[in-house]
Amino acid sequence: MNYRDGLFFFEESSLFALQGRAQILRSAEDTLAAVQQAEARLLEISALQAELVFQLIRQTEISDQLYENAITTSEMVEKGNIQLRETRRRARDGRKWLLVFLIGVSCSSIIVKQTSLQPRPLTVTFSLIYFYAVCCSCFSAS
Repeated sequence: MNYRDGLFFFEESSLFALQGRAQILRSAEDTLAAVQQAEARLLEISALQAELVFQLIRQTEISDQLYENAITTSEMVEKGNIQLRETRRRARDGRKWLLVFLIGVSCSSIIVKQTSLQPRPLTVTFSLIYFYAVCCSCFSAS
């Protein structure tokens, strides 16, 4: 083997080494690019998760407010139902007292008209019809 062959062998091995290093460098750069792309995607995912958490917190607050509104509405409806029952009871009592009053007025009207000097049978008949109509309307309303 002569000097030239050794030099050629050295240059050839150096060339193979440089090509190998270049290939390793390209592979490392490709890996670095893939890692950077993955990092960018992870940052996007992280931003989306942060937005999701924000929206979930907001949704929870709105749900809590709706729940409180539902409870308040339920309490108000219950109070309204109590007031309606009380109003019905008072109306029933009022109709009873009105009936008693009208019966008393009708009876006193009949007595006064019966004791008057002039007989008025038609007026007595109308008073009885009026009394019957009032009784029917009061009892049908309750």
